[in-house]
Amino acid sequence: MNQSAVENQQIYQLLFEQLELKTRAPWFVPAKGVVLPAGQISHHVYCLAQGEAHVELYPSSSDGARVIPMSFHPGMVLLVHTLYDGRPDPGSIVASTDLQLYPVTHDEFKAVMHAEVARLEIVTRFLAFRLTEARKRERRWIERGAQERVAMALDYMAAERSPEGEPSVVLKATHELIAERAGLSRAKVSKELKRLEQAGHLRLARSGVEILNRDALSNP
Repeated sequence: MNQSAVENQQIYQLLFEQLELKTRAPWFVPAKGVVLPAGQISHHVYCLAQGEAHVELYPSSSDGARVIPMSFHPGMVLLVHTLYDGRPDPGSIVASTDLQLYPVTHDEFKAVMHAEVARLEIVTRFLAFRLTEARKRERRWIERGAQERVAMALDYMAAERSPEGEPSVVLKATHELIAERAGLSRAKVSKELKRLEQAGHLRLARSGVEILNRDALSNP
């Protein structure tokens, strides 16, 4: 289970209820639209009510290829880390599908989440879990080969989609997107996906990938 996603959803619920966001006019962003460009400082966090978004990075060593390390789904808050880091964000936040967002200023966020010690602890746990997960992901990425990278990418994407840990999860993800999450070529990813399908761990379809056994991804 992705622990940071669980804490993120708690933050979302508190902001949605305490700020009565349903009474506000939402911000709509079309698919492929940019919520926050790379290199720009954000003065808001965004409560994602509908749609999916992702982070896009363009490392200098990637020959122009993008890397997508993280995705966001309804019921999550984007850019929480910007509250405590005044530097520009290195990645762009891009709409994977049409989005419905509720912008929340940093002052509003702090008024809600800093009002009680229990709420502030949720934010602290979220940031701590996010950092731990990022370090673990980076360390394991360096140490693993193509087979493990694909399995891990699918596992992380499944955790983002379903933090409660359901064994079967449907991912609306292309081979190209999975390749970006795994840091591999599309050809290598396609080969590993076919292997996992033959082993009965997932089912491939034109619309995406249905993970049948998440536990198997932890032991590819």
